[in-house]
Amino acid sequence: MFTGDIPAEFSLTLVTLIAIPIISSMIGSWRFIKQPLQLIRLFYGLEAPLFVLCLLRLFVIRELIPAIRHLQKLNMRYPEPL
Repeated sequence: MFTGDIPAEFSLTLVTLIAIPIISSMIGSWRFIKQPLQLIRLFYGLEAPLFVLCLLRLFVIRELIPAIRHLQKLNMRYPEPL
């Protein structure tokens, strides 16, 4: 039954997804304002991979969790004989 609660791991992933561009922009404007090559390295080396990992966690791995729960319930009903 759906209760409307959001699991903590999804909330943490969502907050991280929002924080990554903000923190990267702050670091870029503070440290690398006159170094465009370093800004590109910051984006492609840190910001983009972290952002993609968070998106994968929210939209791809999320779909696997109900299937795993279903398999666990089936295993509880019909345990393997010893």
